[in-house]
Formats: sequence, structure tokens, C-alpha cells
Amino acid sequence: MRKLKWGAQLAAAIGLACVCAGAIAADERFVVSADGQEVLDTKTSLVWRRCVEGMQWDGKACKGKATRYKFGEAKQRADAAAPAQGKAWRVPTKDELSTLVIKQKKKPMTDKEAFPNTPPSLQWAKRPGFDDNLNGWMIDFGSGKGFGGSGAKESVRLVRDK
Repeated sequence: MRKLKWGAQLAAAIGLACVCAGAIAADERFVVSADGQEVLDTKTSLVWRRCVEGMQWDGKACKGKATRYKFGEAKQRADAAAPAQGKAWRVPTKDELSTLVIKQKKKPMTDKEAFPNTPPSLQWAKRPGFDDNLNGWMIDFGSGKGFGGSGAKESVRLVRDK
């Protein structure tokens, strides 16, 4: 019986070590800018806005309410943000946005340190190869699933190339 107890403790310790190792790897993937406004994904070489549009970084977390846009409006928001900040912000493709989804039990399904207070809801993306207002795609950060569409009003997280 004592061996079984020691075995269970060893298994728990190994399990904890694996969980911790996974967290370290996830933390190393995302590098937050000095001002806290942007996040570099070292796996994809994409730079993300830390907060979805409408929310603001306050030095500790994303605060406020996410602005919801129709797909065409989300693209207009990206077009307006690019020259205003001198950076080539855009709506991500569905494949790019999907890289931020981390399957886990707690919502939202993304790295909560890199992207704090991400709404566990749909975010706009575009279909690769299409740049019209009819080929919107939504990634649900509550379930991790993707959906096609363009008429709903959803939030958007802008991205740019490194």
C-alpha cells in the first residue's frame, strides 16, 4: 500500500512538471512589447494587438468593452488604424487567427497572459485569398470553433506582419 501511495505521488509530480513545462513553452511563444500594446507571436512572426478593438490596455489588462463590427466595418477599422499608427494593421485570415486558439477547459480559449480579458466570443477573420466583404470568417474564443459569415456584428483583433 505504501508503494502505491508513493507511485501516486510520483505520477502527480510528473503530471505537474508536464503542466508547468507546457506553460513555460506557451509563455515563451508570445513576447509583449515594452508598452504592452502589442504581442509578437514567435511561432508565426505575426504581431497582434493585445486588446480587441474597443478595449484599451491600461498597463495591467485590457479594459472597456469590445466594439462589434460587421465584417466590412472590421476591414474599414483596420484600414483606418494602419495610417493613423504608421503600421500595416489588417484583419487576420482565419488561419492566422486560429493560431491564437488554445484548447483548454476555461474560456476564453487563448493565452490569458498575452491576451488578458479576451472576450470568450466571436472575432472576425477573413478567408485567405479573398478581400471582399462577403468572405468573412469568425473564430469563437469561447469554443475554439470557426464559422463562415459576414452579416453579424463581432469583435476584431488586428494583426500585422513582423
